[in-house]
Amino acid sequence: MTQQQMTEEQIHAVAIRLGGVIARSEKPLKNAGWLMKLPEAELAEQTAALVKSLPAGWQPRIQQLQEKMLAWVEAKKAEAAATESVEALRQSQAQTEQAGQDNRARFRELLEQNGGTVTPEMKALRAEYLEQQETATELAGLVTQREKQLPGLADVTGQKAHAYITCHERIMDERIDTLIDEFFIVHGVELASLLKMKYRQFERDGSPHAPGVLEGANDADTLYRGFIINLMLRWTNAELPLMFRDDVISLAGPYPFRGAGTDRRKRRRFPGQK
Repeated sequence: MTQQQMTEEQIHAVAIRLGGVIARSEKPLKNAGWLMKLPEAELAEQTAALVKSLPAGWQPRIQQLQEKMLAWVEAKKAEAAATESVEALRQSQAQTEQAGQDNRARFRELLEQNGGTVTPEMKALRAEYLEQQETATELAGLVTQREKQLPGLADVTGQKAHAYITCHERIMDERIDTLIDEFFIVHGVELASLLKMKYRQFERDGSPHAPGVLEGANDADTLYRGFIINLMLRWTNAELPLMFRDDVISLAGPYPFRGAGTDRRKRRRFPGQK
């Protein structure tokens, strides 16, 4: 491959990227999370359309993110089902124990009333409470057995949540850097021109930096740095909604789904951790 051919390929690649950047810059801004607010049928349709239109290389990454998210949701459901099952068994155990205690108390009451004579009714009552005691004991053992499984299920939920969040963070970190670069590709010249004019204003109004002083107080450079910092802080600290034009962020969501962070803390980070 010659140098000329490489240059042509580079030019072609740059042209494709610029075309994509300009096309994205012309899209309307949308509130972050707009996709999840759609009705279920429309959500599925829009999601499929957005996945197809993703920039090169992003489709498999978004699909991987969705797979990890679904794996976390399934693990969360399995943990919740197991927890509910244990709670149901515990309630059944408590009810059975109470019924057995009530029947035993009734048996003793009848025994006293009958002067120690055991009637057929009392025999049936005794058989019932003995069976209830045995059943309660079996239920207690089952509860203990199932409870031992819960930490493992919680760890699986935590690991799946961690994998989902980590995947989301990597996508967002990379995408945000890319979008900032693209913003400056489209608006950088105009923004730089305005800031240069602002710097000249500081040069005109500020005082020269005194020789031998490490940092000035009213020179153009100091005033300019303060202006940039305050400008960014004023806009980023303002109570403004998150808004984007990017399909990747629309599909991934600006943040992981609610509950993932809490579930992430369930994972065992060290061997043998309880």
